Amino acid sequence: MVIVMSKKFYILLVSIMLVSVVLLGFSYSKESGKNDDNFIAEINKVNYRVVFSSDKKLNTVDNSKMEIGIINKDQKINNFALVLSEVDNKNVENVYYSLDGEPNQLLVNGIIDLGELAPYGENGDFAFHTIEISSTSNYKFNIDVQTIESKLLSNVIKRSEQVYRDDKGNERYYGEIVDNYLRYNNHLYRIIGLIDGKIKLLDTVDMGLGIYNSSDEYPTLEDYLSSFDNKLLNIEDTLNRKSWMTEKRDYWLTDITTGNVYYASDTDGVLAIGKYVDLYRREVVYLEDNYYLSNGDGTINNPYEVTYGS
Repeated sequence: MVIVMSKKFYILLVSIMLVSVVLLGFSYSKESGKNDDNFIAEINKVNYRVVFSSDKKLNTVDNSKMEIGIINKDQKINNFALVLSEVDNKNVENVYYSLDGEPNQLLVNGIIDLGELAPYGENGDFAFHTIEISSTSNYKFNIDVQTIESKLLSNVIKRSEQVYRDDKGNERYYGEIVDNYLRYNNHLYRIIGLIDGKIKLLDTVDMGLGIYNSSDEYPTLEDYLSSFDNKLLNIEDTLNRKSWMTEKRDYWLTDITTGNVYYASDTDGVLAIGKYVDLYRREVVYLEDNYYLSNGDGTINNPYEVTYGS
């Protein structure tokens, strides 16, 4: 009996030493019969369990550090992530985190990758982490732990430091120099972002001059105004500024809320225009959220390549 239980016993022993009495009995409490009265907070799902040394909340002022224990109860490897959501829905900027005492890193879209855990019952099915956050601003976060598929393209987009989350929950690439190139069906696109649950792509090659055609799918005014900075700009703010969506050839934009049309210009910013003039046409394509990264880093010389399904 001692031989059979030795691995779990020593894992439990090490976890107790690390996590302290708050996490006593966590790893294998079901098997050991220990109760959970000393746990401050937990997440208990079918395929994993997490316990926390505090109440699943952190802030950047006086409650900035937390200990977390995770056990993978699944029969397969799972990749875990810590997800921080700002309590007051503030636009979070310049928040840094330290995972397990490592140097500070910028928090991107509230996601901290915790890595993989082995299937239940194997070495590496349990992990203990210490997380500490810091910022010059006062932010309050709810804390969650989720399994993520690290090669899922939508998760790659969410974890990019060149992406921000808008006030509608969409993930958008922004800035002038952005690594968002994707080769799909032997054609080169750029990723606008994860919009309304789909991956939205913009053709790198225009379709030539033409009048506005309501049956074509154009990038929206919101897409363009959201591509300059990590917030939605006003039209007048785009003059004399450039983003990754700015091209030398003026092209169509559509305002889906009003039906009005505009054009994007590298010299004039954004201007309203009638539908019966010739402008360049940039095609938009959507991918469902089930494409996996197979190659590439998103640069123009090494664009992302994807496969459908896992």
